[in-house]
Amino acid sequence: MKKFLFLALAALLLGATVTSCKGKTQSDKATDSIAELMGKMEGTQLKMRFQENPAMEEQIDKAKFLEGMMTMINMDTTKNSRSYIEGLQAGMQLYQQLYQLETQGIAVDRKMFLNEFKKAVESKDSLDMAKAQTEVQGMQAKVTEMKDRVMKVKGQENLAAGKKYVDELLKKNEGYKKANSGVVYKMVEAGKGEAFTDTTVVDAKMVLKDLNGTVLMNMGTPQPLPIAQLKMHPIFSKLYDLIKGMKPGAKVIAVIPGDQIPTEMIGISPNMTLVCELTTVGIHKEEPRSPAQLPGRPAPAPAPAK
Repeated sequence: MKKFLFLALAALLLGATVTSCKGKTQSDKATDSIAELMGKMEGTQLKMRFQENPAMEEQIDKAKFLEGMMTMINMDTTKNSRSYIEGLQAGMQLYQQLYQLETQGIAVDRKMFLNEFKKAVESKDSLDMAKAQTEVQGMQAKVTEMKDRVMKVKGQENLAAGKKYVDELLKKNEGYKKANSGVVYKMVEAGKGEAFTDTTVVDAKMVLKDLNGTVLMNMGTPQPLPIAQLKMHPIFSKLYDLIKGMKPGAKVIAVIPGDQIPTEMIGISPNMTLVCELTTVGIHKEEPRSPAQLPGRPAPAPAPAK
């Protein structure tokens, strides 16, 4: 009897093992349900972000954005993966610093940066922490001083380049005029209907570039733009009178001289002349849920809400 019971238990355990190999247990199925539902939830929220901010989808490569997300999501929880992720996060902080410098017009030699970075990290010398801290503080002060010096020179160069660009535009006599605000503009299309007012919300398309051709903003799809917002913006306040006087279907190319706007406030090279091509497609018929984001008020990166 005992032998029979032992064989029965053995058969039962063997059967359970086979079942777990060939099929999934209830806990496995529950876990799969969580993964499935979470995937759908997070994917839907990301799609909502893109849909609510069409300009974001135009300004980033969606495929590359998703590729970056997939790289992180596919990481496991091993030491190697955790170490890699920690490195990515630390690298992101450094990238933001370098990106900011380059946006301001200070080109950073990445190869030179990495060479010095690796030498410092891989040095076999033991650090005197107090001495190292003092040295780092000194280097920080020196970097700030050097940056300020370079920015001053860049500001002078940008002013000269902007003045030359504006002078050449006016000399060509191609329809460009100078407004009282100092903005030089050309009305490409006059549009039809009544001019806008402060309460008007305009569906607008806009491309904003610096004098080097770098695209700072690209609204290829019409976005709701409240006219009243322009007054309070450090850059677009210079275009307020011009845009307010436009009509549905109008198109203007406006050049904003660098000495008229505090470009450094939005992280752009100082005194940089900007070129704005704007089309007022028509009056927005409904209250905008998500008004167009102007430089200086950047939209949050489209990422799943938590």
